[in-house]
Amino acid sequence: IFAMYPFMCLWDVAAWKMVFTAPNASRLWGPELFLIRLAGEAVNNVTPVLDVGGEPLKAALATKRFGVSKIAASASCVLGRTALFLAEVVFILLGLLCSFFFLPLPSPWPWVFLAAAVTFLGLGVAFILFQKKGLVAALLRFVHGFQPKLGLLERFHISSKKIDEEIASFYTREKNRFLWATLLHLAGWGA
Repeated sequence: IFAMYPFMCLWDVAAWKMVFTAPNASRLWGPELFLIRLAGEAVNNVTPVLDVGGEPLKAALATKRFGVSKIAASASCVLGRTALFLAEVVFILLGLLCSFFFLPLPSPWPWVFLAAAVTFLGLGVAFILFQKKGLVAALLRFVHGFQPKLGLLERFHISSKKIDEEIASFYTREKNRFLWATLLHLAGWGA
């Protein structure tokens, strides 16, 4: 575990760097970014917040250590998680494809696996489309419905609308960087 996890994490760090806009990515330094990602992932692993509890920590540390704006750092965490999810779906699809050819599965299972894979792929595409329309603001409105005094992003003086604009802009102007981030995450899944 200690030998392989850092190797896998290197791919994920490279992918996270790709989802910062080009001017911001040039400020990031590998070893420190690696440690920031490890800290965030440690929080993700010990908090019951859908494996994203450490993302605010990653954004805060990237802002503090590299002088990246809070908006760019927050947007990079959303984009990075999206690329990671899509890479995981592709990885699962590749595994299912191999299972069709190499495993003697009973009749209904290949179709169940295929339906699950198509569902996850559809969710990934829907997630990207929803991000382009304002995911962060919508999620905050939803959370405020349960806990109106939370104001998490407002406490840090971050506009959810600006994060959504940064994400939508990234998908429009930096499509290739997102594709590379997804491929790097796929390499991490492979590792």
